[in-house]
Amino acid sequence: MTLSTAPETTRSLHEQAMQAADVMFAAKRVGDLAKTVEHAQVALTLELRALDLALQHDVSAETRRVLRRSATFLAINAQRYRTGEDLVLAALRECDDDEVRDHWFSLLEQVRASRHLEVKGQQLAESEIQISLAGRAVQPGMAPHQLVFERVNGIRALAIRLSKRVAGLQFADDSKLSRVIQNQFVPLVSVARAASYAISVRFTQVTEHQLELNLGATPEQALLAATNPRTILLDIMTAARRFKRGGIAELSTYMDTSYARAIGGLLEQLSPDAKRLDVVGLTLRDGDLNDQVELPTRNPVSPEALLTRRAARTPNVPSTLERTGTLLQADARSKVPKVRIVDPDESQDVVVFYEPDRWSDVVPNYWSKRVVVVAERVGARWMLRAIDTAE
Repeated sequence: MTLSTAPETTRSLHEQAMQAADVMFAAKRVGDLAKTVEHAQVALTLELRALDLALQHDVSAETRRVLRRSATFLAINAQRYRTGEDLVLAALRECDDDEVRDHWFSLLEQVRASRHLEVKGQQLAESEIQISLAGRAVQPGMAPHQLVFERVNGIRALAIRLSKRVAGLQFADDSKLSRVIQNQFVPLVSVARAASYAISVRFTQVTEHQLELNLGATPEQALLAATNPRTILLDIMTAARRFKRGGIAELSTYMDTSYARAIGGLLEQLSPDAKRLDVVGLTLRDGDLNDQVELPTRNPVSPEALLTRRAARTPNVPSTLERTGTLLQADARSKVPKVRIVDPDESQDVVVFYEPDRWSDVVPNYWSKRVVVVAERVGARWMLRAIDTAE
């Protein structure tokens, strides 16, 4: 083969690789991970052959850079992360342009992050959901961490809850997650963007190899782990749109009432409060798909309604307490120290808090003695008002 025909051969292999990559993209758009990996491996093999020919015939640096970048991208999709890392390192060795080197270093971080997830039996899902915030508490590119993390955790809670619904499992108000499900829905968050404040969230999903290793998983857990994150994110957007249209009543026309209440409660927590936040928007990005919905503002709760809610949560709780018992436990390390009063005739011990400057009056004088304690309820705590030795 002569030097003049080498670029043409390289080009033909590259074109074949791109044809296989088109099939890979089609599988990727519908969330078919197995087909995505299969066709990415075919395209990668062709692109590596094209690169090998290019290196043999000393083609231009620009051509080598294009082939390496393309091959690295295919290696990531083929889950050949070691190959991708080798390609990036080879490109860095012969690159002296600082701007181009920054691009390769960014790609190297992406490959190594994928390798890190692979070691844990995870991979990064392609679909992502963007959370946009605007309001008094938000500045360009900056927002209070609590407002951000609350919504990232809320999206994760929605994903877990809706995955159970999509998998056809009955609603269960359980808070404990198996290791399988924890690995499936780990949120990774992008750098903030500054239009108002926006971040993108992508979830990890369990690799097929890891699914095979989860021999101890129940059938329900295995079913959840195999759920496509793209399907779940689409369901989040559908639920958000229906919630905006008619609240929990509208959600109940789309899903079981128990799920509707739980999903509606989570969406309400994500919604803006018109005080710190005026806008909370969700955008699903997946290939050519760009679906958007803006969550409705929460209905303001009057002080009277808030008091009624609190009273309903703590019915018939007295405002004062008198208890006779033995002071057997004291904790002076916390900001608000406490003592425990133990009475064999009562079914439950009482923990009473007291002001730090009263420690010398309380613990040394009454430790292990039988005492009479008078306490007053302050919020959720009993605060010590008086203590004396029992007769």
